Amino acid sequence: MCADEVRPLLDHFAADASRVVPLEALWAHGSLALGDFQPGRSDLDLVALVSTTITGPQRDGLRRLHEELISQHRLADNLHCSYVPRAGLADVSRCHVTWAHGELLDRAVSPVSRRELVTGGLSLFGPAPADLVPAVTDEELAEYIRADLRDFWHPKTGRPELWLRDIWVDLGLLTLARAIVTLQQGRLITKKEALEVLAALGAPADVIRDIYRRRYETPSAISQEWRAQRGLLARSYVRGQIERLLELPDGAVAEPVGDQWDHSAPGILRLPSGRLVRGRGLRRPLPEGARPAFGVYLLGRPPPAVPWESRWLRWPDFRLPAVEADVLPALTEAWQRAATERVEIACAGGHGRTGTALACLAILDGMPNSEAVAFVRAHYDPHAVETFRQRHYVARWRADGSSRR
Repeated sequence: MCADEVRPLLDHFAADASRVVPLEALWAHGSLALGDFQPGRSDLDLVALVSTTITGPQRDGLRRLHEELISQHRLADNLHCSYVPRAGLADVSRCHVTWAHGELLDRAVSPVSRRELVTGGLSLFGPAPADLVPAVTDEELAEYIRADLRDFWHPKTGRPELWLRDIWVDLGLLTLARAIVTLQQGRLITKKEALEVLAALGAPADVIRDIYRRRYETPSAISQEWRAQRGLLARSYVRGQIERLLELPDGAVAEPVGDQWDHSAPGILRLPSGRLVRGRGLRRPLPEGARPAFGVYLLGRPPPAVPWESRWLRWPDFRLPAVEADVLPALTEAWQRAATERVEIACAGGHGRTGTALACLAILDGMPNSEAVAFVRAHYDPHAVETFRQRHYVARWRADGSSRR
């Protein structure tokens, strides 16, 4: 069933489109077909099946049609439609005249859209899409998703300015969650289901709530500080998860990493890759619950004995490591073991030296040096990395061992 609020718009559109092009069928996929449509927030994703290739005059007529529709219907701004000739329906690489984001362009109907049409497409006019659209194999779908993550989304995580916008935060995380489920299970999920998947994967909880409010509630204005922090959280998480997926052989997907620690416990920092590391101060009692399998201790003198494997980095209070050559091997081991074991980093107070080492771990995890201190302060402790020299050290620290003080 179509959402009642958009039915007049769709009827109007179908009638007008049939006067411009030889319309054989009009199909909906995406949120409207999958049952998660939110009027005014969700896109109206449509495919129009036409008898013949679109001509130049018809293209001009379609542009006028959509522009007039936007002036008459408040929801028409979110209406996207690809016009597919029947003869080209089976050609997955062929680009078709498409109205999207306020302009007329040429693009293909993706394998994801084709799978949606076949498995749950909604016919607004004419025969059902499942009767005409060629099926997409699991292998074709997985190949497309992996290429989309690799060639589009991963490069975009290197552009911080994009992630200040709501749309990039929303689509980045939701696309990632939906991709993971499709690669694991071969099925498509709604955006609401994707939010549940993100929570289960341990994505930043504040960002998940932010997306949920904007999609399903009435959101309030956010501060510029949160906007910047949210963008860093979102793109760092997306980048780390994509890199995990792309390191695997085609068709293989690993289980989420780093869930040995309870991610909600005090002192737990989730790195962009999903690894969990605990930071703490040795002056305080050992937290209750699970114990580490490996620890790195940052003190000016040898640490007290512990019943688990550990490394000592000689690092006087409020200062920098005494032997720089020892830093990279110890932190690299901590980062590698955090993928499958409980790892902790600790100094006496748990702020300056611990925060500095955690920031270096974030750099090892792929984060730019310029963002590492802010990341640790946002997700571990606002007082982390206490001194100017420690901040300067992080800014110049190199994951290849060639740091300059």
